[in-house]
Amino acid sequence: MDEASRLQYAQSKGFSSVDDFIKSEAADIVRNTVPNYNLAPEAIKGLRKLPVGNFIAFPYEILRTSANTIARGIDELASEVPEIQKIGMRRLTGAATTFAVFPAALSEFAYQVSGVTEEEMEAFKRSLAAPWERNARLIPTGRDKNGLPTYINYSYTNPYDMLSKITNGAINKFEEGRMLGKSGAQATAEAAGEGLSELFSPFLEESIITAKLRDVLPVVAAGRGGQTVTGARVYNPNESVGDQLAKSFVHVADALIPSAVPVNVSGGEFEAGRFVRSFVTATGLNDVLGVSPKDRQDRERQFAGEITRALTGVTENEINAKMALKFKGYEFSEARQNTSNIFNRVARRPNLTNSAELLDAYQSANEARFQAFNRFHQVVEDLRTIGVKDSDIRKTLRQAGVSGINKLLRGKYEPLEISSTVRREMRRNGTYDLLPRAEIKAIEQAQKDRQFGEPAPQPTETPSASGVRLGAPTTEEPAAPSTGIRLGAPIAPTAPSTGIRLGAPVSQTGNATSPILNPDPTTRALAEELERRRG
Repeated sequence: MDEASRLQYAQSKGFSSVDDFIKSEAADIVRNTVPNYNLAPEAIKGLRKLPVGNFIAFPYEILRTSANTIARGIDELASEVPEIQKIGMRRLTGAATTFAVFPAALSEFAYQVSGVTEEEMEAFKRSLAAPWERNARLIPTGRDKNGLPTYINYSYTNPYDMLSKITNGAINKFEEGRMLGKSGAQATAEAAGEGLSELFSPFLEESIITAKLRDVLPVVAAGRGGQTVTGARVYNPNESVGDQLAKSFVHVADALIPSAVPVNVSGGEFEAGRFVRSFVTATGLNDVLGVSPKDRQDRERQFAGEITRALTGVTENEINAKMALKFKGYEFSEARQNTSNIFNRVARRPNLTNSAELLDAYQSANEARFQAFNRFHQVVEDLRTIGVKDSDIRKTLRQAGVSGINKLLRGKYEPLEISSTVRREMRRNGTYDLLPRAEIKAIEQAQKDRQFGEPAPQPTETPSASGVRLGAPTTEEPAAPSTGIRLGAPIAPTAPSTGIRLGAPVSQTGNATSPILNPDPTTRALAEELERRRG
């Protein structure tokens, strides 16, 4: 383009000279494509004063400049000037490379060189990774002495990784839902929620100091009662008040200590940092200084690795499968107990009047229990994928107090069994005769055939064989001959092997003409007629 053409182009953009046009364009490019915290709107600056969000201006600027870079590249491609079109192509190519191509290529290269598969890393992120690494880009670097993958978190060094975490979160959540047998609609909704969570978490999550304060405040004061958001204990509620206050102070102070200070805080107590620990171990001064070679998570740091970490800022991480599985085991045991309580709370009521209520609670508890088993079974499968042996899984779960380990490892579901304690309490309340034992036993047998990862059974409405709808307004069909007429409550789909209906409340069998279950005389008359025809 000659001088006259450049001047003509500048004038077409409203400038009197080429220099003025170039200066204006340069200023616009810098303003819109280079992060500048001073350009954050007042709303973002206002959020910085609230107890939410961490480094709020940074993620906002990443989103703003990324969108502006792509928009400007598209505008430049649409220009009638070939040279500007080339600039636009370079700009979009560079953005695509930074945002997606280079990270993906780096991951693929790492998979080929390290010998770690993508399936192993996805299994780790799905079931064992910390919440902040679940949707991050983890680059495998090799294997540790136990044969488990080691990795670096590329998200720490790539400022634009938050863009990919949004899409990764949605994709990962959808894939997890599919593996757990969730419906397409449910998996899609959860995927959308995960993507939005990744988008807004930098702006809405607790700030560092707010999280520390909530960790140590009592529950009545909107705190977590000495427990972090990940479940780690800051102090024991049964400790003396003095010890609780001391550990709380140390825990909060951890948010204010510069990273250069070589100490860590764990459980409300100071301990040697990883660099100091590795140096003391390398010099053989552990006994003199009273510093163990291993930290509280049984990890031993190497001095050479810590030097590399200090100089490069890149940290190689190992997978502590034993520790992660132990905590997952605790969570599973609690979830299993909570699902049992769904039935137990109803069964312990002294004012029970009908069996339908018990069956409804039993079915709800069993479905919730299956989902808890289903999720934990996926954890076990992911551990196997990354190379953990069944013997190590079994040993760790025993240490965590998890029962029924062998069935879990075989992929067998163990339905809810009503405890003897609950049965005794029902006898004391005079409600034990309302317990439909035969039908519950049949449901247990049917539930044992359920496979982990299969879609949850959905309720359906089907007319009865006689064309008459009995009991509740919802549609139901006659039960299998061996279990009698089902009246007075909704019934879920039938398990093919037993005729028992799973996944929804089920009504009582046996005494189909009970005045308690069927107080309406017309309904009882219809039921009696069906019983007579069946006989």
